[in-house]
Amino acid sequence: QILVIAGITLFLSLLATIMISRNITGPIANLVASANLISTGNYHGVISSESSDSEEIRALTQSLQIMQHGIAEREGLLLDG
Repeated sequence: QILVIAGITLFLSLLATIMISRNITGPIANLVASANLISTGNYHGVISSESSDSEEIRALTQSLQIMQHGIAEREGLLLDG
């Protein structure tokens, strides 16, 4: 009985780990793609966190958006000036 309980617990833990990692790696991958676009000079793309439940992911998304707008604004000033 103990082995069955341990096996079920291990399976449920593995399933929970997979679900949690997908909820984190998906939004992070989108933010990496957005950062790559910014690095190529595309400052007007939409940065989305896919309505992530993670407060940290939302904060990172907001910081990246602020950085994107700041870079676009400074580049506009350089091109106009």
